[in-house]
Amino acid sequence: MLDAETGEMIGAIIQGERLRTEIRSHIDAMRSERGYVQVHTHPGSRSFSPEDMVLLAAFRTVCAMVVAGADGTMYVASFVAEARSLDTELILSAWDAEWDILLLFYGPLIVSGALTLDEAARAQSHEVWLRLAPRFGLRYDRVEP
Repeated sequence: MLDAETGEMIGAIIQGERLRTEIRSHIDAMRSERGYVQVHTHPGSRSFSPEDMVLLAAFRTVCAMVVAGADGTMYVASFVAEARSLDTELILSAWDAEWDILLLFYGPLIVSGALTLDEAARAQSHEVWLRLAPRFGLRYDRVEP
């Protein structure tokens, strides 16, 4: 976690697990009058998880989130509208629904060998947020190496 104004790191670097990282110590260190950028890695180089966006929506002091993929791809998200009152279940259910819709496109590409499972998951996770960002008032960008 970084202070959005100074760039100072808040707390120590946290080693996560494959599907989860406990960031309670960073959340506890945040001060209500400051803004923060939550930065973390996704070794599979996928875009944001739905839980990432729930965190961004839930904490007003987190003004942006950055995911760094192992392949050098960076994903950045922030709210451009006061949409943080979104129900977290709405974010989760919308993500699941878009993922399932896009699976109809990406599934056959995996089966045919046109894309590997990892390639499809990277593309699919990015496309989910391209579709959902406008609905939730998010600015969402992908920067490729």
